[in-house]
Amino acid sequence: MQTESLPVTGVCEIALEMNDLEAGERFYAGLLGFPVVERWSSRGGAIWLMAGERTRIGLWRPQIGLGGGRGGVHVHYAMHLPASEYDTAVARLREAGHEVLDHDHSGYGHGRGRAAYVTDPGGHVVELWTWDVAEHLRIPAERIRVAYPGIDPRFGPEGEPADLGAPYVLTVSTLEPRKNLEIVIEAFELLRRRRPELLLAVAGGTAPGTPAPAGRQGVRLLGFVDDDRLAAL
Repeated sequence: MQTESLPVTGVCEIALEMNDLEAGERFYAGLLGFPVVERWSSRGGAIWLMAGERTRIGLWRPQIGLGGGRGGVHVHYAMHLPASEYDTAVARLREAGHEVLDHDHSGYGHGRGRAAYVTDPGGHVVELWTWDVAEHLRIPAERIRVAYPGIDPRFGPEGEPADLGAPYVLTVSTLEPRKNLEIVIEAFELLRRRRPELLLAVAGGTAPGTPAPAGRQGVRLLGFVDDDRLAAL
């Protein structure tokens, strides 16, 4: 019996180990032109870029990642590229000094186009492939939905930070029981034993019928916060 396929829409994210994040950014953002959409300063730092409209690529320093897993010495993945842009992309990579393997897949079944293989600064083999899976599988265009990134550009490290009079930990949540704010406050109280100067800033309105936590030392309720102010926080 054939197992019913999960209703996924494709690969939306891939994380790659990168010893030199700056070199990785020069390759993916500077050479390939992928926009940086997020930067992390924790856990050694990370850089997130968008490849096309639906796939996010994360560049991480080697570490134990989410789910207890980590990358390997070698990772290979492919990105689709329109056939009309293929030669230009190969030329750009070669002009930048990269060795590119140009492979013709047209001799295989169903004519699977051309593929360029290049190694990124982290040792990962990046493939630019003209074969369109959707076209090959004859998926009607009306059945394809693009999920755009949900991160507004204003939410980044740039700009003037908010001043609450003391360093703070921020949580964004409507005040209602199912959000488990009480657990967050309990965790904050444990942290504050070592960092008594910290505040817990709670951004979010209060749901009808929900009492606001009162009398908790170091907890500051900001109420509803619009996006502009939230970006500063």
